Amino acid sequence: MADVLMGVTETSAAALDVISSRVQEYLQQESKMLPLVSNFSDLVVPGSKQVEIPRSGGFTVNSKSENTAVDAQAITYSTDSIALDQHKVIQWLIEDIASEQTVVRVVEDALMKAGKDMARDIDQALINRLEAASAAYPKGVPAPIINLGASDKFITQNTRKAQLMEAGINVDTIVLTAKKLLAETFSSTHK
Repeated sequence: MADVLMGVTETSAAALDVISSRVQEYLQQESKMLPLVSNFSDLVVPGSKQVEIPRSGGFTVNSKSENTAVDAQAITYSTDSIALDQHKVIQWLIEDIASEQTVVRVVEDALMKAGKDMARDIDQALINRLEAASAAYPKGVPAPIINLGASDKFITQNTRKAQLMEAGINVDTIVLTAKKLLAETFSSTHK
């Protein structure tokens, strides 16, 4: 017999998603792309079908000679709409006896794996969106990518901080790499 599911139709009067804080924690820890995305969840209210993200233009910097008049500028504001119509699920059933008769903390392990797999799905969706945006440009987006992370070499047992330092994953190395990348990008685009 199939599971009976309650969806938005059955709960539309009180549609407020409550997601386990553990799954959220695992999802945020495991996602590689999520830190690159702005969080506008504070703009979402219960029952919303979309959220309006405000955006604006900027100013143009002009050169000016002494005692010459310049024209004032204005900033134009608009919004981008994001539809809240994506539903993702990872569903599992664990019998009470299976959870009680094992040395593994089955529920916590399942929550951790669900968060990790959901993070992988989010990362892939973001990568797909970036690739689609990049394909929209005839020559592509000239953005070099450098992967910063632990290599395949053996890292000696130590504190987390010491291991990150040994792997080159620290503020100084990341800033140095970013500056080097910017310098290379700038020199190659301005030849």
